[in-house]
Amino acid sequence: MRPWEAAFRRYLAWRCRPGPIRRRLERMSFPPASERPSLPPGRVRVAAVQVRIRPYEDPGAYADHVYRCLLPAVKGGAQLVAFPEEMTAGLVGLLPGMASRLEDIPVEEVLGRFGPDVRVADVFAFIDPAARTVYHTTFSTLARRAGVYLEAGSANLLGEDGRVYNEARLYGPDGSLLGRQRKLNLLEIERQWGLAAGDRLEVVGLPFARVMMPVCNDAGYWETFRMGALAGAELALVPQADPEAPFNPWNQLRGTWSRLQETPMYAVLSCMVGRFAGFELTGQSAVLAPLALSPGGDGVLARVDDPRSEGMALADLDFAALRNYRVQSGVLAGLRPRVYTRYLPALYRELAARGGKTADGGG
Repeated sequence: MRPWEAAFRRYLAWRCRPGPIRRRLERMSFPPASERPSLPPGRVRVAAVQVRIRPYEDPGAYADHVYRCLLPAVKGGAQLVAFPEEMTAGLVGLLPGMASRLEDIPVEEVLGRFGPDVRVADVFAFIDPAARTVYHTTFSTLARRAGVYLEAGSANLLGEDGRVYNEARLYGPDGSLLGRQRKLNLLEIERQWGLAAGDRLEVVGLPFARVMMPVCNDAGYWETFRMGALAGAELALVPQADPEAPFNPWNQLRGTWSRLQETPMYAVLSCMVGRFAGFELTGQSAVLAPLALSPGGDGVLARVDDPRSEGMALADLDFAALRNYRVQSGVLAGLRPRVYTRYLPALYRELAARGGKTADGGG
């Protein structure tokens, strides 16, 4: 790293030091627990927050935006609130001259300002000390101030091995970091950007349920939810940022909604929307369930109507009903981990050896 780059990185870290962010958020107010809506016995209220992506020129603007998105969920009595994928993408706006270019300018043109061989991962690696501090301080402080479990969506963060991972994080009501999940199944464009894939699925135990956090494309594969269920997961928190315009509801259904019908659990799907670096992100954040556990028989407990605007989906989950349904349906009893262990690794190795092509030549 050249001397001026190191100096500017230190300047960014100074601008984004945790103290001012924390003091700013300490002034934000939430309704006390006694004034929040009461819940039916045995129910847990969850919220999926839909966020419009935007560039941030200073960390205070980021903290304010997250607070404004969180407040309606807390007022609604949510005990667990989940945010979307790419919650640090807008912090690229901390770099000089970038905030005004990040909405419609294609990512390739944006990267061209930094040099011919610079990748998206390189930019996130450069701003990591600053972005990591803003992200962690904001969500940790707000979780503690609101007294809720808070999934901070996901962020592109530098790993201990020097590679950049798309990582989801979960904070507890005391502000502590309870768990993290690196995205397992990258899109091809994410590989081109230089991001690295995670290599294990984490399941976190909360007082009311065991939780996993598959990130966006991870929900496109049955293996993710099958492994989670075998590890005891009853709730999936799925942060998503889907570059699809116009919005296609059927395409979204092929992900999280379908996985819940194959492997019964609840899910909170939180979507990032808006224009950013030449992409248009759309989605309908929702709280989802197996068909048999949804009043309308459609697997949807709550959903944001507009796939392009900010909003919130709020619903109550009954984990006792889920556990009874799992037993009565016999779905989990029919899982065959010994069969998966014996046959699937060899099948996947064979597929990888063919370059990802199936026997008939398809991908």
